[in-house]
Amino acid sequence: MFSSRGAKIKAASCVGWLVFSVWLTLPGFLWQINYFHNPKSVVYPLVVGLVLATPLLLVAWHMLRRYGFRKYEFACLAGLPIVFCLATKPAAAVVVLVTAASCFSFGKFTLRRLSLTPISAVEELALPVSVGLGLLHCCLFVLGLMGLYYPSVFSLLLGLMLLAGFRELLSLRYTLGQLNDAWQSVADLEQWQGSVLTAFAFVFEIALLIFALAPSVAYDVLRLHLPAMQYYALHHLLQVPPYLPYANYPQSVEMLMTLGFSLAGQPTAQAITLLYPGAACLVLFRIARLCGIDRFSALAGLLFTLSIPAIHWTAGSAKNDFALVLFILCTLLGYLRWMETLNFRWILLATFFLSMGAGVKHVVALGVLPFGLLFSYAIWLERRRMIAVLQIGGVFLIFGTAWFVRAWLATGNPVYPSGVASAVVSVAHEHHLTAQGLLMKYLSMPWAMHFRGHPFFESASDYPMGIVLVLFIPVWVLVRCRLSRQAKVVLLFCAIYLVYWSYAIPMIRYGIAPLALVAMFTAYFLITICRAMPRWVGISAVTASVYAGLFGISGIAINEINEVQLRYLAHRISAEQFLVEGLPPMRSLQYLKQVARPGDRIFGFNNCALAYAPNQEQFACILMESGNWERAKVELAAHPYRFLIMPESQLGIVPAGWMEVYADPAFHVFRNMAIAN
Repeated sequence: MFSSRGAKIKAASCVGWLVFSVWLTLPGFLWQINYFHNPKSVVYPLVVGLVLATPLLLVAWHMLRRYGFRKYEFACLAGLPIVFCLATKPAAAVVVLVTAASCFSFGKFTLRRLSLTPISAVEELALPVSVGLGLLHCCLFVLGLMGLYYPSVFSLLLGLMLLAGFRELLSLRYTLGQLNDAWQSVADLEQWQGSVLTAFAFVFEIALLIFALAPSVAYDVLRLHLPAMQYYALHHLLQVPPYLPYANYPQSVEMLMTLGFSLAGQPTAQAITLLYPGAACLVLFRIARLCGIDRFSALAGLLFTLSIPAIHWTAGSAKNDFALVLFILCTLLGYLRWMETLNFRWILLATFFLSMGAGVKHVVALGVLPFGLLFSYAIWLERRRMIAVLQIGGVFLIFGTAWFVRAWLATGNPVYPSGVASAVVSVAHEHHLTAQGLLMKYLSMPWAMHFRGHPFFESASDYPMGIVLVLFIPVWVLVRCRLSRQAKVVLLFCAIYLVYWSYAIPMIRYGIAPLALVAMFTAYFLITICRAMPRWVGISAVTASVYAGLFGISGIAINEINEVQLRYLAHRISAEQFLVEGLPPMRSLQYLKQVARPGDRIFGFNNCALAYAPNQEQFACILMESGNWERAKVELAAHPYRFLIMPESQLGIVPAGWMEVYADPAFHVFRNMAIAN
């Protein structure tokens, strides 16, 4: 791979870049650590202590693994989410487990009927669950149109799915045993690099569970996803709430959340969405293996992906972004399996997954172009090409157009409330850039995304991408290894997707699938180089990986972890107390729940926690970032609002005729004096 003549130069170049990258990113790392500095909080000393103690903790962890824990490692990693959920939210854990088992059994039953056989333990688990989730989405859509969103109906549906594939469920124990054996067979996991990988894997997993199982305080979740789910559950049918135009969009994930909410409340609605990132990680690993990436490199690629704070936050949020990631990766997996077998049924299965992505959100359009090119090649190789086209079109027509037909029948616009052209809105159109300015924006986008990331991800930190790609980007130039056909196809998919994504809508959460694949190949190239170079290069790479992991953990903690969450999950405070302490708008909404009468209109300025608000059908809000007070005044004049919620910082612009009736450190509530009590 490397000539002895150039090996030393390349090795020195790698290490030199690592040193330079650490120097470049160290101010950002220190800023993230200092973000937690608060004399009244225990989080800051905890974070500082963990960072300083990392070398000792890694040594202790390595010794623990060498003295016997290694053989229980996989079981602990796989079982930790179950144990954690059972300890904190037992009802949610039961519903999520039953749902996962139902999807697995029915998905595997379906794959057998299609004569599509998984060829590895990971595929044996990932594909059936993904197929089952897609079919569950279809069933929930039909039940919603029929007005059958009742706990008894949901229980019956899951029971029938379990019953249909009950024999398949019996093989799950054997599949898990194979996964454990494969884990134990990875020689690199015995070494120091294996201890680093597994230590950070546990940390990332625990952080994800802490974030996902606490009541959500994320804007989109409270303003859009939870209110839609609450409405479906309350009215027992799939109908657009009159106060939530967002629900005209595809609602596959919200339907699954409705199932969880109806069976065991909001904690289950949030926890059930963890099925998507869980399955997506398995599919990503399987794609890596099909590309010729060894197991340890694939595991490192998963860790690199989860070290990116924006991706980690998205995985733990009760939103629909990771469902789309799952179905895009499954579509790619189906295509790779077709490349191996030339069995066109894999293309039809890939089309089904792409259809399920269309039922999640319109951003699936970003994947249509690369998959269209790949599917066209598969059609070209078929003898009966027209029949192949009709088959693909038929699958997409049946499974992928239901949401668009629903929106068209209701509004006359299949993508309402968007426009048809919204999928290709460019940064040039949004910012009126010249050709030169557009080119410079594209060239600077990777830098801006890593070091000035606010426009690409809503975060208190400027580093939503972490630094793992910054540290190890030279490996893409230095590595000289033969790539398989599958790997070249995956890289082609990433290139087309990312170019279109950067042109249309360069938000990190819409590009997770290709970014995860890029992180996967980065890990593979890094480990390939380290295996071919002197040992000190490998030691430098492991040390840099520890630094990248700590950088990622600090960013994850900023976005996801706080002291109130820890007290809540330890059962020291209730969910209501958690929201009062952790969500600034909550106190004012609690007051309004006590005094607002049915039918009272409420307007919130910078207070959009609709999921926890009274009178949701009469609640409206606007953010300071998305509009100004002039827009708010127009809305207030257009409707007879009885209550107005204002942030502490904006009290000076409250118009005449409003009397203050409540105040807390974050928000004040005013009553319209023109409306009689």
